[in-house]
Amino acid sequence: MATLILSMIAPAVLVVPLFVLWCKFGLINAKTGLMIAYTGLNLPFAIWVLRSFINEIPVELDEAALMDGCSEIGIFFRIIFPLIIPGVAAAAIFIFRIAWNEFLLALVLTNRFTRTLPVATSLYLTDHGIQWGKLTAMGTLIALPALLFAFLATRRLIKGLTAGAVKY
Repeated sequence: MATLILSMIAPAVLVVPLFVLWCKFGLINAKTGLMIAYTGLNLPFAIWVLRSFINEIPVELDEAALMDGCSEIGIFFRIIFPLIIPGVAAAAIFIFRIAWNEFLLALVLTNRFTRTLPVATSLYLTDHGIQWGKLTAMGTLIALPALLFAFLATRRLIKGLTAGAVKY
């Protein structure tokens, strides 16, 4: 429940506090600072999505693997993780799209050497007019990696959904 409440906080509310903290920690204008901010903002959503996938896995699978002599780490990597790959793919698609298209935090926490593509695209909206050719080219560049990532992750998502583990 707390993770859902945390995910409802808009990034616009966090811009000023994050800017002050990042200045104190020396993370302003650094890609590391932006990665930490995106991780903190998107982690509640990932937990929420993956929790439902993990709860769907029958306990009998864990018990059977334990009886067969598999270690706790082995159970996770050999049994549980392959079954939650569709959830990981779904969460990855959504989180990648959110982080890839995020504008406000990237605008405030980066400079001209570390800015993201959406922030760089906004530079083509000037007082002298809109540079439509460059704006369109940048829009295409922004869309291509997101589409490619979604396409690749969707293939993994469908493969995991159709595999199945236990028949009831």
